[in-house]
Amino acid sequence: MAWVEDYARHSKAGRYDYILAITTDRGTLDWMLSVGKRHAGSKPAQMDFAFLPILTKGEQNAVHVKVQNEVVTYGLRAGTVDGFNQRIQQIKVVREVV
Repeated sequence: MAWVEDYARHSKAGRYDYILAITTDRGTLDWMLSVGKRHAGSKPAQMDFAFLPILTKGEQNAVHVKVQNEVVTYGLRAGTVDGFNQRIQQIKVVREVV
């Protein structure tokens, strides 16, 4: 959680207004990895997710899997947003980013 808060605070003003807790259906992580592609420039992602293909620029139908400061992040692209949204059970606002 600390990494998320720090990242949001140091991002462009207005880019991240809230930190959310999203509860999803069982199997959502497996789904994200099944359509996931790893970040080419991230050595930890290359090691931890070597089984995933490399994401190419402009690719919209893959979840972008990265490791940032030892935290695995999953970036939804336009072609994966609906698939993720269909798996959401609940969203709670954890806190506002100030």
